[in-house]
Amino acid sequence: MSKLALVLIALALAGPAAAQQADRYSTDCVMKSWAGFLHPREQSPTQRECIDLGEGRAILAYGMGELNGDYTKLSVFLLDDGQCFRKAVSAGPYAMTNALTGGPQLFHIDLYEEGLHATLSMSHERPVHGTARALALTQLQ
Repeated sequence: MSKLALVLIALALAGPAAAQQADRYSTDCVMKSWAGFLHPREQSPTQRECIDLGEGRAILAYGMGELNGDYTKLSVFLLDDGQCFRKAVSAGPYAMTNALTGGPQLFHIDLYEEGLHATLSMSHERPVHGTARALALTQLQ
């Protein structure tokens, strides 16, 4: 079951302590600064893989489905430290980036940490999952 599904279940069914833990995943760490960019909005995320890093840490990889919305993404990778999502890497063509360039659709791969954003890659070519995954694993481990 995906962490996203666990967060929703904990909020809906569990007591206050579990709900507080689930709430940290949606409001603290990387989501505190960047939820507006990382939230799936109109998209339907599907967990593609979970990479166990040991010591309660894992990288969760999501395919985001059909490109849709201003902050549309191809994929999102989240570093879960057992307390919250510490870092995230996303790949996609945000509408605002494309509006600024005025040219053909521009895809980017971005790193997010609490209070930090860095663009790792930018191209007019749609990145394949393997490229985004390799960059994400380098940044999140």
